[in-house]
Amino acid sequence: MKKASKRMAILFLALFCNILISTVYATDGGLTRQQMCKFIIDSLIQKNIINSYERIESPFRDTNDFYVKKAYMLGFVKGDEHGNYNPDRIVSNQEAAVIFKRVQDYVVPRIIYDTTKIKNITDKDEIRSYALPSVSLISSVDLVGDGSFNPTKPVNLEMATQIINKIYANKDKPVSKAGFLSSKKPPVLMYHEIGNIKDTKSPYTDLFVSPQDFEAQIKYLSDNKYTFLFPEELNYADSCDKSVVITIDDGYDNNYTEAFRILKKYNAKATIFVIADFINTPGYLSKDQINDMAQSGLVSIGSHSMTHLDLSILDSVKLEYEMKESKELLESIIGKTVTSISYPFGNYTKQSLETAKIYYRVGFSVQQGTTDDPFTIKRVVIPKDCSMDTFIKRLTTYH
Repeated sequence: MKKASKRMAILFLALFCNILISTVYATDGGLTRQQMCKFIIDSLIQKNIINSYERIESPFRDTNDFYVKKAYMLGFVKGDEHGNYNPDRIVSNQEAAVIFKRVQDYVVPRIIYDTTKIKNITDKDEIRSYALPSVSLISSVDLVGDGSFNPTKPVNLEMATQIINKIYANKDKPVSKAGFLSSKKPPVLMYHEIGNIKDTKSPYTDLFVSPQDFEAQIKYLSDNKYTFLFPEELNYADSCDKSVVITIDDGYDNNYTEAFRILKKYNAKATIFVIADFINTPGYLSKDQINDMAQSGLVSIGSHSMTHLDLSILDSVKLEYEMKESKELLESIIGKTVTSISYPFGNYTKQSLETAKIYYRVGFSVQQGTTDDPFTIKRVVIPKDCSMDTFIKRLTTYH
């Protein structure tokens, strides 16, 4: 009898949610920010993905609405710099794309956005910089189609319903499996600074690539239909015609001002290995810059240790500090799990590898070639003043 009553309650809740969706949003205008939250949360409740009974403190000054608070708690929406949510503001298509990207990541954790499947959006230049990565990435999993996107147009209930249904349909899409390698071994390219020699912060003045050369290289990869992969997505390489992993060590500030700008232009994904203790110091990335890149979906953040010491000469206590503390600090900044590490100077020992295996799923050296060990993945250095012929040769002779 109790089971029957429970089933009836679930059916009633689903019916109630359907009635809400068909009546509350029956309007010729666009959805407000509050209505968007209600629509998403109602839908997730109806699909039994979340429950609705948690008590939540309000993060905003201008609303205490349950649905807004719930959407904020789940990471779908944010407020402005004054602590307001502006619940009555109409949601544009480009703002909705950012929200739906977050919902897609929640419904299908670790979904792989194949960059070769990004749709041809004809009014791409009209999309604001903050929304462009989300629009591009969700198009690769069919939430957005070819043609005009109309970024400033208000999102309506019909479009929102179509997108949310596609999000649920994507449960069968490929997902990343950190630590699992494919039979194909894509080239893993290693960069440091993306800048010019007069601006270099590194004591190693050959460890930089100019923004012009970096853009030419990323454009070549994009034009030639390489799928850009994160380290945790290496399991997907067998599903790609051609794939590549872009890695950038140390976490210089030009990784944001130059590299990130170029990545966004070509919808390219890259991984930045950050020296945690250098964050917010002159010449290096700030917390806000790291978080901005991580939330875009185009940048994966990895650890380059806490203080950039040679891990091969450290004892177990110091190894624990360098790996554990850096991981926890980076995760506190980006709100995501950090699964990869790049060993400073490329050096490691059996002991440092064993410590890495406790906290990470993937590890990178600076040696060139291929390996079947996910903790000693080799990379190819892209040098300064690298001609396109040299770049292509390094790609094709990676194996």
